[in-house]
Amino acid sequence: MKILVMVALFATLALVTGCFAMPVEEPVLPPPIRTAPEPPPIRTTVVERGDVVRFSTPQATYMPVRTETLRFSVADRLIRGIYAGVGDHVREGDILAELEDQNIENQLRNVRQDEAWILLQLSQVNERLRLALGDDSRYVADRTRFQSELDIARMLIHYLEEAALNLQIRAPFDGVVIWAMDFGGVMWSGLGQNVLTIVDHGQYIFRLIGPYVTYFEIGQVHEITIYGQAFSAEVIDPEAEDIARSEQAGVPVPEVFFRIADSEMPEVTSRTRGALFLLHDAAYDVLTLPNNLINTVDGRVFVHVMENGVIVMRDVEIGIVGNTKTEIISGLQEGDEVAVL
Repeated sequence: MKILVMVALFATLALVTGCFAMPVEEPVLPPPIRTAPEPPPIRTTVVERGDVVRFSTPQATYMPVRTETLRFSVADRLIRGIYAGVGDHVREGDILAELEDQNIENQLRNVRQDEAWILLQLSQVNERLRLALGDDSRYVADRTRFQSELDIARMLIHYLEEAALNLQIRAPFDGVVIWAMDFGGVMWSGLGQNVLTIVDHGQYIFRLIGPYVTYFEIGQVHEITIYGQAFSAEVIDPEAEDIARSEQAGVPVPEVFFRIADSEMPEVTSRTRGALFLLHDAAYDVLTLPNNLINTVDGRVFVHVMENGVIVMRDVEIGIVGNTKTEIISGLQEGDEVAVL
């Protein structure tokens, strides 16, 4: 009997423990509240009074009056030095580069010494001839011989000096170096080898090509902007200024030339460009809207106007279309709000 009671007790205990171990059902959560997102605010632009300008800014390129590339005229000579670099200002006659030739230099030095010796002898003979009494034929013969030797020496000096000049490159005019060859210290010359390029900045000429050429006439003065600074530029006659015209396939290229009147020019190169201001049309103190808010569909011109918080289309009459703004002639009033869609 005791055994049965204990078995029944253990069974009851196991049943109770199992009930406590069962998962507890979680309460059901309420459904989430869903709200519609607020629409983004409509951007608008107010119709206001202002100026409408239509213009162009064609680009003119600096064109040196004279450009020259200097070259070696003697080959297989050691380069003594290149004495000018990019950006250097040079004067006419300056030695810009030089070759070595010890043979010519030695000969020239020796012949000049001979010339000095002959001049000394000639002066002594002339003095003796002046002081001579009676027969002076010997002195006359000596003077003739020394004079002949002097003439030969001077011809040889002239020839050697010309040869020495061929070893030098000199500036043909006042200008600025815009290119120079790299000189490594030990280099040999080549016949016709480019060494330096210089330009004449005596005048500041700018060249414009393209469709805008027809807007300019000789004698007019326009404003040209270079590096953010404005200068006065006169349209010049290329023939009168001896400027060569350009051709393409034998046909003249449409081009116009401007000369800067202001002498206070910034440093310019062959790549310097100047912007010309060319006014095509303008309206001042008129109703305006940005160009991108004007709609044109099948000949209809309209804008999207805000009326009581609602966007409506409204036909408008426009005038001058400028670079950034359009003139509104009718259909809108100052202060109207136009939607930016």
